Amino acid sequence: MIAGTAGSLASPDWIRHLRYACPRCRGPVELLEGTEAAHCRSCGFRASRAEGVTCFLPATPVNEWQEFYETKAEGEKGDTTRGIGYKLPIQHRYIVEGFRTICGERPVGVAILDVGCGNGLFWRALFGDRPAVGVDFSRRMCILAQAKGMHVCQADATALPFAEAQFDLVYSAEMVQCIADLQAFMGELTRVCRPGGRIIISTLNRSSLVRGTLLSAWRLFHGPITAADKLPVRRTATEIVAFAHSMSLVFTRICWTHFPFPWHHCAETTRYALHPFASNMILEFAKPSR
Repeated sequence: MIAGTAGSLASPDWIRHLRYACPRCRGPVELLEGTEAAHCRSCGFRASRAEGVTCFLPATPVNEWQEFYETKAEGEKGDTTRGIGYKLPIQHRYIVEGFRTICGERPVGVAILDVGCGNGLFWRALFGDRPAVGVDFSRRMCILAQAKGMHVCQADATALPFAEAQFDLVYSAEMVQCIADLQAFMGELTRVCRPGGRIIISTLNRSSLVRGTLLSAWRLFHGPITAADKLPVRRTATEIVAFAHSMSLVFTRICWTHFPFPWHHCAETTRYALHPFASNMILEFAKPSR
């Protein structure tokens, strides 16, 4: 049984019967109702609980992103789109619309995992009150998402605390740019996705001329002032697809967004003449059935 991960929504069977795994050695970790911690009998790793959130991270902060989003979550705008990195609410809306186009109508009861769930606003905008599991690096963000009814735990996206092949849909919105090790990240999303399931990720478009021009102008006049300005890893669609292929994933579709314009271009190929004018990209992959 899951220990206290439920928010205000009732837990469906697939959440109540999730199998957890040690993020260090992949040994089974059992979370029992009412316990304050759980540990891996294989390697001794201990999960902990604080303020209702189960944590699968080491005791000390891992990198600047964790500290950055903890600070964001504690601020007055932490429970808004600004808290999860969108400078304008319309940017958030455009990415949600792109995901909605890619996701389509998912059957009721599918197991959904949001990797990098932040404060839960993206999940609520995309799926309403449909149950989902979320993981995030920031405990404060997890608390905000849990208050909205999401089932959450604090974890590293490159070391997810779940046994393999449990989710029908694994998605990650605008978080890939926070990950230096793309191979580990894609490997984890693939591992926890069921055969026949879908993986959807969105990120900044490295080849965007508009984004590059705006970023250069900002740095010229203001300099890098936050982790969000200094640290993002920008990639191309071709690079991400190549990593996905190395995980035996099948690329199915891409949706290009063109902020500040409300344009979406979705296709089954990454070849797109206007990609230098696209701000973000949303890519869908299928995990082949066995």
